[in-house]
Amino acid sequence: MQQSMFDRAVKAEQDLEAELIKENNSDTRAKFEKAVTARKKSQKQIRAYMLRAAHALDNPDQSEENPDACKVCLRQYTRDRREGLLYCGHSSCFKCLTSRPVKLCPVCDKEYTVEQISNYFYV
Repeated sequence: MQQSMFDRAVKAEQDLEAELIKENNSDTRAKFEKAVTARKKSQKQIRAYMLRAAHALDNPDQSEENPDACKVCLRQYTRDRREGLLYCGHSSCFKCLTSRPVKLCPVCDKEYTVEQISNYFYV
């Protein structure tokens, strides 16, 4: 059975914590801190996904299948919340795309830069 990214992160953290207790050296501590960061990132991604899923269930008219809604915040595009198109062809609101700490498409995970976002204007 294949482990999830979160399960792998937790396992790596546990293994490194056990090694850290035995050895207590700076290299192991750095690896442990990196594993903790990876687990926290995974938890954050899972939480964001769960919040989007809960929002979609509570607001079916604004689901991810709605082409007029942002794929990140699930809000309708408006004059203040303009649509931004990525090179990969996927879109989300410009505000969400520019504020993401890691610039990866929320649909296909392709990397992008803020300069590559085509900014649509609301009519």
